[in-house]
Amino acid sequence: MAFPPAAFGLSNLALGSPWARGWLSRKIQTRTTLTTSIDGASWSPWNGVTFRGITMQQPEPLRELIKEPLVRIPQLRVRPVWKTVFTKEPDLRGISLESPRIVLPVEILSFLATPATPPVAMNPPAAETHPVLPAGDLLASHPAADTPLPAREAENTPRQSEEPTVAATPPVTPSPSGGSAAPPATASPPRTDGGTPHSTEGQPPSSPATSRKEPASTAPAAAPPPSIPTDFIHLQNASFTLVMAGTETGILESSGITGKIPIAGDPGTSTLTIGSLKSFDSVLMTKRDLSLAWRAPVITMAPFDEQVGGFATRFTCQLAMVPGIPIAFAATAPNQEVKSLALPGDAVMKAPGASADLRFRGQLLFPSTWEAAFSTRATKPSVTSNGQETKFDEARSVTVLRRGALSVMDARIIGDQLSMLGNATILSNGSTAGVLRIVAPPETTIGIVNRFFPGLQAPPAFSSMSTPQRAALDIEASGSLGDIQIRLGKNGPLAGQPKPPATATPP
Repeated sequence: MAFPPAAFGLSNLALGSPWARGWLSRKIQTRTTLTTSIDGASWSPWNGVTFRGITMQQPEPLRELIKEPLVRIPQLRVRPVWKTVFTKEPDLRGISLESPRIVLPVEILSFLATPATPPVAMNPPAAETHPVLPAGDLLASHPAADTPLPAREAENTPRQSEEPTVAATPPVTPSPSGGSAAPPATASPPRTDGGTPHSTEGQPPSSPATSRKEPASTAPAAAPPPSIPTDFIHLQNASFTLVMAGTETGILESSGITGKIPIAGDPGTSTLTIGSLKSFDSVLMTKRDLSLAWRAPVITMAPFDEQVGGFATRFTCQLAMVPGIPIAFAATAPNQEVKSLALPGDAVMKAPGASADLRFRGQLLFPSTWEAAFSTRATKPSVTSNGQETKFDEARSVTVLRRGALSVMDARIIGDQLSMLGNATILSNGSTAGVLRIVAPPETTIGIVNRFFPGLQAPPAFSSMSTPQRAALDIEASGSLGDIQIRLGKNGPLAGQPKPPATATPP
């Protein structure tokens, strides 16, 4: 009678031992390549298996720049179906995470987004073995970032620039059946008997294939599949931060994430609450309830509208619980008036019409597959800075993420008195390069230089133009994130720490 309690106690002692915790940590580390530790573990027949103090460290080169670990989970509880624990595919009835926190640096793409093929063990199975996704699945409803939009969406979606040209869309992957449409079925010949029964007396006997009527099937209807309770991931006070190494400001921060996410079993619904969402310390949304629907293998977030930075924006998202976890996300702000949009340098922009479109897709577990496109457009915008308003004809930009490289393909704002045109690229290893050309009267360019680059040791190197009333200045940036060098003009001075007052003069 004392054996079961003794075995239960001994098994918990073994599970919480340094050897067992080390073995579990090495299993996670093998899958993620990240240094992992577990403070404790225990189990019970009614509560499942509980892990405490799971920590996944940042990649070694980033630890001095980012003090927080990549992942920190104070408590993770897994409730399995015990009879399936030792099978090839154990069944889970629920996963609960308390206060999980993720601090993701953008530079981590240099460690995760490599062009190499993902490990074979983690690759999705062959196409013909994929679960069949329902109509309107995420791959169909959210096209690739560089796929042309349907005509009905084009009028409310910013157009991409014609210069420079974005790379062509990759060839479409053939479908499991070869990619071509099936040939139409051969039409049956029309009936010649008028559709009514008639005597066959005196007629040659017809073939059995056309005259014999198949007896009705008497087999019983197949029994419906057994009901499987919907499984959920339960989150309590989760948080996520996207940061740049060596800086204090979060690029994107979300906190107070509480609720549950359906991941398996029968169709079901749930609600996930986002406490707050911020970008560069600006609040984007607070206390937003997300409605989630599950129909295997797809999780669909109900579309919702939110004011983001003064833009009325619609959000949609889907992901599939298949190997790699494909995901598609879209945020679209149709053409609308912008009354006030904060810009760097305490400037404010307004425009009678502006629009933006963001598309993202890829396999969540493989950053090398992530692709995104972000385009914006504004007509007749005006920018007010230091009480002075400057009017422009148009502004537009196209930014693309592909194979771990983030590229601003084209960014421009064009006006009679001032024009700015630029492009830039950040590679997955953090190295970056870009150029911004300012075309304006010399005194206007000098004012911009002195405002953003005070204390120059030498005047910037202007480029001559056909008209003396204007001058061009190419501001070149190169280096790596956190250590970028900015040169003012070709062979011009480097922008450094503020020193004496700027003495920039036109050529």
